[in-house]
Amino acid sequence: MKCRRFKQQMDAYLRDELSEDVRHDFEAHYFSCKNCFDQLRIRRALMQTNFELNVLNGTEKADPGPYRRRLALVAASLLVVVAAGAWGLQIRRDNLLNSVSRFSPPTIMLTETRNLQTGTHYADAVKAYQSGDYQTALGYLERIPASSRTAKIHFLSGICLLMTKDPSVASAHFERIIESMDPSYFDEALFYKGIALLRQDRVSEAREVFLRLAGMFSPLKAEAQKRLEMIDAKL
Repeated sequence: MKCRRFKQQMDAYLRDELSEDVRHDFEAHYFSCKNCFDQLRIRRALMQTNFELNVLNGTEKADPGPYRRRLALVAASLLVVVAAGAWGLQIRRDNLLNSVSRFSPPTIMLTETRNLQTGTHYADAVKAYQSGDYQTALGYLERIPASSRTAKIHFLSGICLLMTKDPSVASAHFERIIESMDPSYFDEALFYKGIALLRQDRVSEAREVFLRLAGMFSPLKAEAQKRLEMIDAKL
């Protein structure tokens, strides 16, 4: 059963109006889909609240004190259920975003940098990166003057920021490479900018970036197409 069909049948299920076969399919989906599981709980709470409000409205108006207390209790219960459902939905979306944006750190080798001071900081950053110490690598990269930061320095900075959970700043580094049209890192900057956007839950923007890369003659074309398929299937 698809999620759309499930949502159409929620009220009928809660009123026990589904046939045995349909109810079996409904419950199979219910236990396998966290999103629909939470939505059914919220819908059940709403229906129960409407029922209780109707009872209170018809039987307790003569004594408004108990009516108000019962109404407050029902409203509070509903808020708890809705909040729990929203929290569950956010957890599920975060997990999906992590899944779609997962990547292995690219191999980065030490290459020549002309300026001696810049070259030393970059070399130290690459060594730290290769050992998996991304925070230390960022420390070395931040010592490099902005005027001396080439595409490869912006690229390494962006990857380290992705690995240390700072996708917003990572995006800015990849965008600098894209704006400069540097051919040595252009394709990679596009791809990892898409990853950074996903990690910010900017899915439509990420999709546009991957779509652009998938339309290019690029070694990352297939990987970009794969990410597009994952976005369309999961998000």
